[in-house]
Amino acid sequence: MMWIVSIVFIAPVFHSYVLYPLSLRLLAAFCTNGYNKEDPEASEHRPKLSLLIAARNEAAVLPGKFQSIVDSNYPLTELEVLIGSDASTDATAAITAEWQERYPSFRLIEFPERKGKSAILHALAQEARSDWLVCTDANVLHHPNCFGELVLEAHRYGADAVGAEIRYLEHSAAPVASDEDRFLRFENGLKRNESKCWGAVMGLEGSCYLIRKESMPALPASAIVDDFYVGMSVLLQGGKVLWNQSALAYEEVSHSEAEEYRRKVRISKGNFQNLKWFLARVLSQGGPVAYAFISHKVLRWLTPVFLLGGIVSLLAECRLADVPSSLGLSVGLVLLLLFLPTGRKIPFLRSIRHWLLMNIALLHGLILHIRNKGGYVWEPTKRDQ
Repeated sequence: MMWIVSIVFIAPVFHSYVLYPLSLRLLAAFCTNGYNKEDPEASEHRPKLSLLIAARNEAAVLPGKFQSIVDSNYPLTELEVLIGSDASTDATAAITAEWQERYPSFRLIEFPERKGKSAILHALAQEARSDWLVCTDANVLHHPNCFGELVLEAHRYGADAVGAEIRYLEHSAAPVASDEDRFLRFENGLKRNESKCWGAVMGLEGSCYLIRKESMPALPASAIVDDFYVGMSVLLQGGKVLWNQSALAYEEVSHSEAEEYRRKVRISKGNFQNLKWFLARVLSQGGPVAYAFISHKVLRWLTPVFLLGGIVSLLAECRLADVPSSLGLSVGLVLLLLFLPTGRKIPFLRSIRHWLLMNIALLHGLILHIRNKGGYVWEPTKRDQ
């Protein structure tokens, strides 16, 4: 009997991480979603864009960020750059003011009291003068063609929002950076295929995405994972959310495993916040959006619960221990994998270790969400810039 229980627990994890990606990849080979359509005038379409940047103590990265905007192939005359300083205590405002003197399209908006990223983005969107917005993080650098590719995708396929493909800078040999990069590439592949098959990407990257101003939802000030909230809101309005792998943006990954864990716990808390906000609405709508949401997100967010249930029932079936002891043994095995020295050196074991840490962070975030602990005010992740 417990074997059946184990299978019931493990099946959703297998579907989310194996069956769904494989089936999506096969299906994408037969879906075009208009991707073969050529529009010779599309590449000349250059609407005005408002770039929204929420900045909290980002003095170290802003010069590089601003330079990547100025160096873009998109006409600077068609760009409005709005920087919201969220009660920064460093030189964020001063640096932005210097660039504002050199480039009139840059505009600093200071918020003397902490607002949080969602509230800052919402306020900047209200100030924007363009019909199209680009939400982007302060630490992200843009390929010169990035903005043009985002606009091209939206214009050709009638999208309401388009996500850029984020890549991690590759100069780092830190193990945690390699782990994060492998998982990011897996995620990017999923989103490319969701874009091609459904026109419904499960989760824009807050690092850089394009959205119609009229489609931008009113972000709750307490929203932790604002990019997912934005993308899902657009889909529930009947809009199309796409992904353009040619629109490249780059960011540095933290070299600190502790910092990455802290970031994942916070994202996890935001995931369950979004689950509460969207699950009933998405299920009532049904269709590909509901299938992708359950397969790509909900089952993944609940993976640590499924794993614990599956391991405990399996150990109980093997009569290695009773259920309480099985739970303790399961936790012990996971900790052994996390701290085993060889697990930090062998790539395959590192990938397993990274996945386990990710699921521990998910469980940690779920506990914080249930207990309503951890706060909602955003702090930028510390990275080695």
